[in-house]
Amino acid sequence: MPPVASAFASIERQIYSNPRRHRHRGLKTSFRYILAIPIVIVRYATNLLLEIGAIGAWFVILITGKLPRGLFDVMVLANSYTARSDAYLFLLTETYPPFQDEHTRSAGLPGPPPAEQRATPE
Repeated sequence: MPPVASAFASIERQIYSNPRRHRHRGLKTSFRYILAIPIVIVRYATNLLLEIGAIGAWFVILITGKLPRGLFDVMVLANSYTARSDAYLFLLTETYPPFQDEHTRSAGLPGPPPAEQRATPE
């Protein structure tokens, strides 16, 4: 067997025989679906907010030519909560989805300048 193929076989064995792999138990998963009921309700409301915001954003952009920061923040909040709640509902994470996090607060803001553009102290 060539060395490349043996390297892939080694990785494949590690993936399929990982003893630390976490398996969800039936009772715990069922309880998570009960905890997900409020998430589904809030998610429905945020999706309505996102749809109304998208239609409103279209009209505002059509008239003014730019998207106001407040409308952008509402749409980012609704979209990011939908992504976090999907991860919880599809059992991708065990973390109960927060309504807002540090990425939501800083969405759309310019980041720090690249290292080559920063002023060097003399």
